[in-house]
Amino acid sequence: MVNPKLQIEVEVRKNEFDEILIATPNKEFVADLMFMNQFAVCAGCDAIHCWEYYFPNKVQ
Repeated sequence: MVNPKLQIEVEVRKNEFDEILIATPNKEFVADLMFMNQFAVCAGCDAIHCWEYYFPNKVQ
């Protein structure tokens, strides 16, 4: 979730690879594991620094 105190417009969406994209007026970037562990808070339990990679098996 985005910090509600943030004073700029932020758009969060997924790209075609199901990666999370963070877009601000000046920059767009992928929310990689380093970003998540530095800035992301779990909306369900408020945990921080707990993110790991997850590679689901996609059925084709």
